[in-house]
Parts: sequence; structure tokens; C-alpha cells
Amino acid sequence: MFAERLERVRVAMGERGVDVLLLSAGADLPWLCGYEAMPLERLTLLVVPREGDAHLLVPHLEAPRVVERPGVFELVTWRDGEDAVALAAGLVGSVDTAAFGDQAWAGFLVDLLAELPGTGFARASVVTAPLRMVKDAAEVEALRRAAKPDAAIEVLESLTKTYPTMPAVFSALGDLRRQQEHYAEAIAAYDNAIEYTEEGAQSEWFLL
Repeated sequence: MFAERLERVRVAMGERGVDVLLLSAGADLPWLCGYEAMPLERLTLLVVPREGDAHLLVPHLEAPRVVERPGVFELVTWRDGEDAVALAAGLVGSVDTAAFGDQAWAGFLVDLLAELPGTGFARASVVTAPLRMVKDAAEVEALRRAAKPDAAIEVLESLTKTYPTMPAVFSALGDLRRQQEHYAEAIAAYDNAIEYTEEGAQSEWFLL
């Protein structure tokens, strides 16, 4: 499962011009490698180059929590006193564009910017969100068909936190709210969808 996801991620990286994907705390990390980072100010980072081996960098004391997955990532640990960000930068190497986890600690990004001055950074969700939405959209549709709109709304509300700037999530949420005749909530969701739609993007909106 994880190897197949990694392959799809690399295809998406190539399509979007991303050289390396960097994931830390947040939902994308366990989705891609099966490990959930502890919410601490100690760097955990999955480094996925478009070509070559992926590495999961974790604090040494947390290594026993990691289920190693050969073929998906190689485990690298760092100890107290070592510069974890410098280690991460060494794993990244010289690249033009890195996609950094949307929910990762901002301080890690600031430190990486200093270590990698020639690298441009983008949100990791430009790569991961469309891939994860395939499964999430299928789950929402299954719940809708099973006449469980409240459960579908719960999934979508969760997705608005994971992907707070993705128009498709808010649009789907607005559709469900409208079907329940919760018009104020529907309008708010549609407003968010419109706000986060890129200028010039092709979109069609229907109010029935």
C-alpha cells in the first residue's frame, strides 16, 4: 500500500515540478509512510526525492516507535547535540523546488530556508491533496449513497482542517449542507470555495 502511494506521489511530483517532498507532523506523513510524528518541537521529517531513496529522519529516542518499511523509506536518527536541520538539509541536497508539509512546525521551515537558500518552497498539499482526495471523495460518496449525510459532513469538516484552502472540499460540503436545507452553512462553505479558487481556474457553480 505505502509503496504504491509513494509511486503515485512521485508521479505527481514530476507533474508539478517538485524535486523533493518534505513531510513532518500532520496527516500526510502517516498516510504516506505509516508513521505518525509526535507533536513535539523535535524534528521528524520524511524526505522523498523525486528520484532515489526516501529517508525518515527521527529523534533517536523515538526510533523504537517506527515500523521500518524497506522499499518505502530508510530510517535515519539524530541524537541530542546534533543539528537535525542540517542533517535534513543534507538529505534534501541541492534542489530547485521542495514541497513542505502544510501542518509542520513553521520553525522547521524557517531553519530549512536558511540551510537551503537556493531552494524554492511550496505546500506539500499541491502534491498530496489530489491523491488523498480520490479516497476521501469515494468515502464521502459512499456515505451519501448510504443515506448518512451527517457522517459525510463529518468527513468533509475534517478535510477542511487538513486542506483548509482546497475549493473542492468546501464545494462538496456546501452541496451537502444545501441538501439538508442548512442554507446559511451552505453559503459559508460556497464562499470559502470561491475564495480559494485560483483566478482563471475553470469552475462551474450551480445552485438548484
